[in-house]
Parts: sequence; C-alpha cells; structure tokens
Amino acid sequence: TNLRTMKKVLLTAFALVLGVSLALAQNKSSENTFGSNNNTSVSQTATNAVGNTSSINLGDAGNAGNDFNTISVTQEGENTSDVLINDPATAGPATASFNSVTVEQNGGEGSANAASVKIEGGDNTTFQDQDGFGNNAEIGISRTYGTQGNATGNDHTQIQTGDNNQARARAFNGPNDGLQEQIGNANTSDLLQTQGGDNTATLRQLGNNNDVDVEQFKDDNEAQVTQNGDANITSVTQLVGDQRFVQRGFGDGNIISSTQGVGTGNNAVLEMGGDANVVTVNQAGSDNQLFFDFQGTNSNRVSSNVVGLDQVGDNNTISGDFASGSTSNTVSVMQQGNDNDVTSGSMFAQDGVFINGNTNTMTIDQLGNGNSSINSMVGNDNVGDINQNGTGNESILGQMGDMNNASVTQGSMDNISNIMQTGNTNNATVNQQ
Repeated sequence: TNLRTMKKVLLTAFALVLGVSLALAQNKSSENTFGSNNNTSVSQTATNAVGNTSSINLGDAGNAGNDFNTISVTQEGENTSDVLINDPATAGPATASFNSVTVEQNGGEGSANAASVKIEGGDNTTFQDQDGFGNNAEIGISRTYGTQGNATGNDHTQIQTGDNNQARARAFNGPNDGLQEQIGNANTSDLLQTQGGDNTATLRQLGNNNDVDVEQFKDDNEAQVTQNGDANITSVTQLVGDQRFVQRGFGDGNIISSTQGVGTGNNAVLEMGGDANVVTVNQAGSDNQLFFDFQGTNSNRVSSNVVGLDQVGDNNTISGDFASGSTSNTVSVMQQGNDNDVTSGSMFAQDGVFINGNTNTMTIDQLGNGNSSINSMVGNDNVGDINQNGTGNESILGQMGDMNNASVTQGSMDNISNIMQTGNTNNATVNQQ
C-alpha cells in the first residue's frame, strides 16, 4: 500500500512539473534564407507562455536577389519579433526591393511586445501592429546607397493600441513615406527621415500624455501631426528648404515646437483647439508662410494660449486668428528680413492677426525693409504692440471695445500708421522716428 501511495505521489508530482514546464514553454522560430519570391509565415499562439520569439533573416548586405518576398508574423502572448532583410547598418550595394513585411502582435495586460524590422533596399512595405500594453516597435529602413535601379522609396507603418507604447522609425535615402498611429496613453512616437528628400511623415496620437518627435533632413518633406488629449508634446525639425508642417489637435496644456529651414518656400499650418497651449514656430529662409487657427470646443472659445512665431528671411507671411470670445491669449510675432507681411497675403483668407475676446495680448516685431502689419482686436482690455524698424513700414491696427491699449513704434523713414479705436477709455500711442 505504501509503495502504491508513493508511486501515485511521484506520478502526480511528475505530472505537475510537466504541466508547469509546458505552461511556461517558450515558442521559438528562426529562419535564415536568401533569394527572391519567398513566402514566409509565422504564427505563434501561447497566451499562457513565457513568450514567443520569431527571428527571420533574409540575407545580409551585399547579397543580391532578395526581392519580392512576403513575410508575415502573427503572435499572441508576450512576444518578440525580429525581421532583417539585408542589414541597413552596412553600406550596399544590396538589392532588397519590393518586399512586404507584416508583423502583428496581440498581448494581454502586462505584456511587453517588441517588434523590429530592418531593411536595406527600395520599394519595400513594412507594417507593424501591436495591441496590448508596454509595446515597443522599431523600424530601420534605407534605400540602397548609390543607385538602386528603378527602385524608389519605402513605406513604413506602425500602429499601436494600448498603454505605454513606443514607436521608433529611421528611414534613409528617401523618398520614404512613414505613418505612426498610437491609440492609448503615454505614447511616444519618434520618426527620422534623412539623407534624402521628398519624404512624408504622418503621426496620429489619440490619448493622453503623447510625445511626438519628427526630424526630416534634405528638402521637399512634409510632416502632419494630429494629437487629441492633454499635456502632449510635439517637436518637428525640418532642415534645408521647401518643407511643409501641419499640426492639428484638441486638448489642453500641449507644447508644440517647429523649426523649418534654411531654404525657400517653407509652409506651416497650426489648427488647434484647447487652452493653455504653448506653440513656437521658427522659419528660416525666403518666401516662408505661416497660418494659425485656434478654435475651442467650449462654444469655440480658447484661453491662456501662448503663441510665438519667428521668421528670418525674405517675403515672409503670417496670419491667423483666435475664435470669438477667446481670453487671455498671447501672440508674439518676430520677422527679420525684407518684405515681411503680417496680413492675409497668399495664405488663407485671414487678415493678419485677428483676436476676438478680452484681455488678449499681441506683439508684432518686424526688423527689415518694406514691412506691413494689419491686425484687428475685438473686445475689452486687449493690448496691441507693433514695432517696425525699416524703410517704408505700414501698420494698421483696429480695436473695438473698451479700455484697449495700442502702441506703434516705427523706425527709419516713410512710415505709415493707422490706428482705429471704437469704444471708451482706450489708449493709443504712436512713435515714428
């Protein structure tokens, strides 16, 4: 009887150990191949496992013929996926073109999914989709150094749904098209496009505490950022020239920073809704254009926003407005160069800076020749301050309401100032030197 009991105990213990080991087993997949027209598919499902691991390597830099391959990786659990098609860290000549890579990871709460795709070549498409918590997605993609035949740019897309997401993309030798979309909280989006122009970056974050960092080098690039939520941070740097930046979003306490230049034909559009946002835009070069539009959700009113706009160069244009009833907003404009305009110009149908509300502050500084400033303020306790230092300056400032203050200072010769005030207890000061 004792022997039978001991045997049952041992068998039971062995079964428990086996069961635990199976439950904690880790699925692993590894594939190394070379050539073209391959179809690789990996599917791993182990929701109770320690984690799934997939590694796919289609050749290293210098191996020719890694073209027209299709790779698909699907994982459920705590997952890790690595895909390498020629190493972009190594200079070519490599010919990895017209490849398609799709990685989908679905992890439950507390999971830490990681996806990495690196490609050297052109005309490749990369798609990463992570659904879960603590996700990390990384893409490194580069069109081949030097010539790549008829191969053009690459498309790279990263989509994350969940909390604490991190998306990072590095694209070289454009034109490349990049998309990063994050739905959740505490998201971080980082995208670099360099060593080639004509790139497009689209970043969308729907949630709170989002962080976007975009860097585009060379010319003819476009960046579009959309953020909905509070306490978001956006930093966009576009160097060389002919850049376009569009920022859209609703929320409070956001920080937006954009730098464009040095070059010609830069364009920035800001369409914001919310309160207590801080916006800074710097454009360096010629023929720069900037437009801002603040429209809130609370009867379209916005308040306590701080907007700083700086243009250095020739033929600069700035225009924009705050929605009716907006209060306690501050606008500062600095233009350094020739033929500067704070007016509608060739931008949208808005005449200079237009503010409708109370206790708003507007400061316009123009340093150069042939400056023009046309601005309107409707409401009470508003302050308008215009400073022009150049030849042939023109300032038009209209204020409607009570207890408004207007100040115009013009240096040099041939200056024109026109102040129109309607209401009671208004103050106007004009100083022409």
